[in-house]
Amino acid sequence: MKIVVLVKQVPDTWGERRMDASSGRLDRAGSDAVIDEIDERALEIALRYQEAHGAEVVALTLGPASASVTLRKALALGADSALHVQDDRLAGADIAQTARALALARLTGPVALPIAAAGTVRTRPRPVRMRPSTKVPGCSGPGSGRSA
Repeated sequence: MKIVVLVKQVPDTWGERRMDASSGRLDRAGSDAVIDEIDERALEIALRYQEAHGAEVVALTLGPASASVTLRKALALGADSALHVQDDRLAGADIAQTARALALARLTGPVALPIAAAGTVRTRPRPVRMRPSTKVPGCSGPGSGRSA
Protein backbone atom coordinates (compact mmCIF):
# COMPACT_ATOMS: atom_id res chain seq x y z
CA MET A 1 0.00 0.00 0.00
CA LYS A 2 1.30 3.43 -0.94
CA ILE A 3 0.36 6.58 0.99
CA VAL A 4 1.24 9.92 -0.59
CA VAL A 5 1.32 12.94 1.72
CA LEU A 6 1.33 16.41 0.19
CA VAL A 7 3.74 18.69 2.04
CA LYS A 8 4.28 22.39 1.51
CA GLN A 9 7.16 24.70 2.28
CA VAL A 10 5.97 27.84 4.08
CA PRO A 11 7.63 30.78 5.82
CA ASP A 12 8.28 30.20 9.49
CA THR A 13 5.27 31.62 11.33
CA TRP A 14 7.57 33.09 13.97
CA GLY A 15 9.70 34.89 11.40
CA GLU A 16 9.14 38.21 9.69
CA ARG A 17 7.47 38.01 6.27
CA ARG A 18 7.53 40.59 3.48
CA MET A 19 6.03 40.90 0.05
CA ASP A 20 8.03 41.57 -3.11
CA ALA A 21 6.59 44.87 -4.38
CA SER A 22 7.43 44.14 -8.02
CA SER A 23 5.79 40.68 -8.20
CA GLY A 24 3.20 40.95 -5.45
CA ARG A 25 4.38 37.58 -4.11
CA LEU A 26 5.94 36.57 -0.85
CA ASP A 27 9.68 37.31 -0.62
CA ARG A 28 10.83 33.76 0.17
CA ALA A 29 14.35 34.95 0.98
CA GLY A 30 12.96 37.20 3.71
CA SER A 31 12.27 34.41 6.24
CA ASP A 32 13.22 30.86 7.12
CA ALA A 33 11.35 28.15 5.24
CA VAL A 34 9.81 25.25 7.15
CA ILE A 35 7.44 22.35 6.49
CA ASP A 36 3.86 23.48 7.00
CA GLU A 37 2.71 22.56 10.51
CA ILE A 38 -0.57 21.03 9.32
CA ASP A 39 1.23 18.98 6.65
CA GLU A 40 3.68 17.74 9.27
CA ARG A 41 0.71 16.48 11.31
CA ALA A 42 -0.69 14.74 8.20
CA LEU A 43 2.68 13.06 7.69
CA GLU A 44 2.69 11.90 11.31
CA ILE A 45 -0.74 10.30 10.79
CA ALA A 46 0.52 8.48 7.69
CA LEU A 47 3.56 7.25 9.61
CA ARG A 48 1.38 5.98 12.46
CA TYR A 49 -0.72 4.08 9.95
CA GLN A 50 2.49 2.70 8.41
CA GLU A 51 3.64 1.40 11.81
CA ALA A 52 0.33 -0.28 12.53
CA HIS A 53 -0.50 -1.72 9.11
CA GLY A 54 2.59 -1.52 6.93
CA ALA A 55 2.69 0.90 4.02
CA GLU A 56 5.06 2.95 1.91
CA VAL A 57 4.90 6.67 2.74
CA VAL A 58 5.85 9.14 0.00
CA ALA A 59 6.16 12.90 0.60
CA LEU A 60 5.21 15.01 -2.43
CA THR A 61 5.77 18.73 -2.86
CA LEU A 62 5.65 21.36 -5.58
CA GLY A 63 7.89 24.38 -5.30
CA PRO A 64 11.22 26.03 -6.01
CA ALA A 65 14.57 24.32 -5.48
CA SER A 66 14.54 25.45 -1.85
CA ALA A 67 11.49 23.22 -1.19
CA SER A 68 13.90 20.27 -1.07
CA VAL A 69 14.49 21.30 2.56
CA THR A 70 10.86 20.39 3.25
CA LEU A 71 11.31 16.97 1.65
CA ARG A 72 14.48 16.32 3.64
CA LYS A 73 12.52 17.08 6.83
CA ALA A 74 9.76 14.65 5.71
CA LEU A 75 12.39 11.96 5.10
CA ALA A 76 13.96 12.66 8.49
CA LEU A 77 10.55 12.22 10.12
CA GLY A 78 10.23 8.78 8.51
CA ALA A 79 8.85 9.05 4.97
CA ASP A 80 10.24 6.27 2.76
CA SER A 81 10.76 8.48 -0.27
CA ALA A 82 10.07 11.96 -1.62
CA LEU A 83 9.14 13.53 -4.93
CA HIS A 84 9.74 17.18 -5.84
CA VAL A 85 7.73 18.77 -8.67
CA GLN A 86 9.87 21.73 -9.71
CA ASP A 87 9.07 23.98 -12.66
CA ASP A 88 9.75 27.72 -12.79
CA ARG A 89 6.59 28.15 -14.89
CA LEU A 90 4.56 27.19 -11.81
CA ALA A 91 5.82 30.12 -9.71
CA GLY A 92 2.71 31.89 -8.43
CA ALA A 93 0.43 29.08 -9.66
CA ASP A 94 -3.15 29.12 -8.44
CA ILE A 95 -4.80 26.18 -6.70
CA ALA A 96 -6.09 24.61 -9.94
CA GLN A 97 -2.69 24.77 -11.66
CA THR A 98 -1.01 23.37 -8.56
CA ALA A 99 -3.52 20.51 -8.30
CA ARG A 100 -3.07 19.68 -11.99
CA ALA A 101 0.72 19.61 -11.67
CA LEU A 102 0.62 17.42 -8.55
CA ALA A 103 -1.85 15.04 -10.22
CA LEU A 104 0.64 14.58 -13.07
CA ALA A 105 3.53 13.77 -10.71
CA ARG A 106 5.31 10.60 -11.79
CA LEU A 107 4.66 8.17 -8.97
CA THR A 108 5.52 4.52 -9.46
CA GLY A 109 2.66 2.16 -8.79
CA PRO A 110 -0.86 2.87 -7.63
CA VAL A 111 -1.55 5.21 -4.72
CA ALA A 112 -3.93 3.70 -2.19
CA LEU A 113 -4.28 6.76 0.03
CA PRO A 114 -3.46 10.38 -0.81
CA ILE A 115 -3.37 12.70 2.23
CA ALA A 116 -3.63 16.46 1.95
CA ALA A 117 -4.31 18.98 4.70
CA ALA A 118 -7.40 21.18 4.45
CA GLY A 119 -5.27 24.32 4.49
CA THR A 120 -1.95 25.71 5.64
CA VAL A 121 -0.86 27.80 8.58
CA ARG A 122 -1.03 30.80 6.26
CA THR A 123 -4.58 30.11 5.08
CA ARG A 124 -7.67 29.32 7.04
CA PRO A 125 -8.85 25.78 6.39
CA ARG A 126 -12.14 25.79 4.56
CA PRO A 127 -14.31 22.68 4.50
CA VAL A 128 -14.94 21.26 1.07
CA ARG A 129 -18.43 19.90 0.55
CA MET A 130 -19.35 17.92 -2.53
CA ARG A 131 -22.80 16.95 -3.64
CA PRO A 132 -23.18 13.20 -4.26
CA SER A 133 -23.65 13.90 -7.97
CA THR A 134 -20.34 15.79 -8.28
CA LYS A 135 -17.98 14.02 -10.70
CA VAL A 136 -14.32 13.98 -9.74
CA PRO A 137 -12.01 12.99 -12.61
CA GLY A 138 -9.97 9.88 -11.91
CA CYS A 139 -11.84 9.00 -8.71
CA SER A 140 -14.42 6.39 -7.90
CA GLY A 141 -16.61 5.77 -4.92
CA PRO A 142 -19.01 7.96 -2.94
CA GLY A 143 -19.12 11.54 -4.20
CA SER A 144 -17.26 10.81 -7.42
CA GLY A 145 -20.24 10.14 -9.62
CA ARG A 146 -18.89 6.62 -10.34
CA SER A 147 -19.15 3.33 -8.52
CA ALA A 148 -16.17 1.91 -6.69
